[in-house]
Amino acid sequence: TRNDYLTGVFNGDTGLVVDVDGRPAVALPTATGVRHLAPAQLANVDTWWAMTIHKSQGSEFDHAVVALPSVASPILTRELLYTAVTRGRHRVSVVATAEALRHAIAHPVARASGLGARLWPGS
Repeated sequence: TRNDYLTGVFNGDTGLVVDVDGRPAVALPTATGVRHLAPAQLANVDTWWAMTIHKSQGSEFDHAVVALPSVASPILTRELLYTAVTRGRHRVSVVATAEALRHAIAHPVARASGLGARLWPGS
């Protein structure tokens, strides 16, 4: 997705395809309501039914459905879970096993940058 100054559609904008007078249109929320564009006007957009938790950062939805990976996944961390459950404005549904939730809560991200050793050698 690229910013499109001509249509006013920018990276991260979310639209919904709706029927307007028997024709498809993309409904985009604005500060003053909803505006509609013809799908042909949107050459630089990605269509999706779902997105990754990483991609959802910075977005909000009225209802977010979160499907967590299996416990064996190294990406299942407390921070990932926090990011996921804070995407829903009014409601969040989490699809996961109790074991996966316990694992996520118990495992914060382990940073191994080595920055401390570079800043303070020998400490």
